[in-house]
Amino acid sequence: MKSCRWIERVGAYHDGEMSGEIREDFEIHLSDCPCCREELRSLRDLSTSVCEESVGSMPRPLREAILQIPRKQARIDMLPTAKALASVAALLLVISLGFSLKIGDWPLGGDDRWHDSYVVEEWDSEALEEPEAEVTHWVVAGLSEKERR
Repeated sequence: MKSCRWIERVGAYHDGEMSGEIREDFEIHLSDCPCCREELRSLRDLSTSVCEESVGSMPRPLREAILQIPRKQARIDMLPTAKALASVAALLLVISLGFSLKIGDWPLGGDDRWHDSYVVEEWDSEALEEPEAEVTHWVVAGLSEKERR
């Protein structure tokens, strides 16, 4: 185990971060401390091996794949969103049309007041031959419709 109190400063000495009097003191210490000399030799060997490692160039397909990543993330697929919004709009349209037919003044609605005005009631066959009787019947039917409201 490395028990020297200067061992933590070996890295700073190796990297050239020490200056002046501290550096001189550490160099004097290195001459007397085998533990710090061994640590310094280990750091120098590590630096040499890292510098000697040749870093090969990145394979072209890998480089292109990495460069495509930001482009793929930038594009947002709007088709699912558009489909969802169109479905919601269609549903709201159907619901509002259903309410309009149910409570509105539409001839197709659930309200019978339109239905009654278009249904031809059974007439007396003799009354159909006289035009005045037909007009009278329509007027009476219209007045009775107003009374029901």
